[in-house]
Amino acid sequence: MPDKDAKKIINHVFSDLIKWTYEDAVFHLTQIFNFTDEESDQLIKEYDILTSATKEVIMNPPPSFEATAPRDVNDYKSNLWQARKLLLEAKKLISATALTPRDYHNQKDFEEAIVQRMELQVNFVNINKYIDDHLTFAKNYTPPGK
Repeated sequence: MPDKDAKKIINHVFSDLIKWTYEDAVFHLTQIFNFTDEESDQLIKEYDILTSATKEVIMNPPPSFEATAPRDVNDYKSNLWQARKLLLEAKKLISATALTPRDYHNQKDFEEAIVQRMELQVNFVNINKYIDDHLTFAKNYTPPGK
């Protein structure tokens, strides 16, 4: 695969919205993509995965929930949890059928489909990060339980 395409895939898979530790990166490469430990080490070093994907992302601007009643914040949190559940279901449905090179007219089309699938995975990660950020902010505006 050309280096340019490999870097594009790496950048999409290892989103800068996540602070990747070495262990996280190795786990992701070995468990999700079935690389060996040695191949994972090589990819981490060759594509500088850890230093290029460890920028801290701060939600800007953060919500204040000043105009929102506490019950509304609870409803908002409930909706976020429901969105996470539906997102997980969507990921499972999309991944239910594994496509192979034989499902495409040529190898180039298959490789492009893999790149698109990686981009989709990044979008799922970004949505989950959004949900996490909003749940964290909402938690600070939820009245304590009785």
